[in-house]
Amino acid sequence: MKGYAIVRSRPVMLMRALVLMLLAVVPGLSQAQISPWVSNPSTGNLYAITTGQYWGVDKCRVINTPTVLDAEALAVSVGAHLVTVNDAAENAWIIATFGHPNNGNPSNLDENLWIGFHDLNVEGTFEWFSGEPVTYTHWASTEPANDQCEDVTAIDHPSVGALGEWNDLGARMLGEPGPHFAVLEMPGAVPVAPATWGRIKNLY
Repeated sequence: MKGYAIVRSRPVMLMRALVLMLLAVVPGLSQAQISPWVSNPSTGNLYAITTGQYWGVDKCRVINTPTVLDAEALAVSVGAHLVTVNDAAENAWIIATFGHPNNGNPSNLDENLWIGFHDLNVEGTFEWFSGEPVTYTHWASTEPANDQCEDVTAIDHPSVGALGEWNDLGARMLGEPGPHFAVLEMPGAVPVAPATWGRIKNLY
């Protein structure tokens, strides 16, 4: 996250520092804000979703609600990052595991799923918070648009594209009432009880 060009007020910076201190010193606080971890057999990694909502980020404004940067800080506090999507199979697995298809329009999800793809450092050059190389993208046909200083990415923006396509979003989140959850990814696999899979989507 270093190097992004967002000017923050001192109170906002102090508040964010306090949040990170609490995550570090209060046992279980970080884990309480995410679902149980689920193993993806194809990647060998663990994934979880936040139980709270997060909003977009851009270089044009500062907001006082939890943002994708806070979600990434939460992920780092538990040894993870916001998810890096390396291929179509992983994208589809994330949707199947964490997404809620809309009953009235199955080409959309009921929510946005934040991933770790951003252009906070250099406008128009997207990269992963994890630092992994970019090997795959799945933008909707009109995206990334950057029409609101949009610098972070969600799977399945409700108003563009088909199921599972990506859109860049900013802090204003126009036309996006929510919910907006973030997907985390941690290297390595820990066995997860099969029953957990069926409970994941009831946690948020």
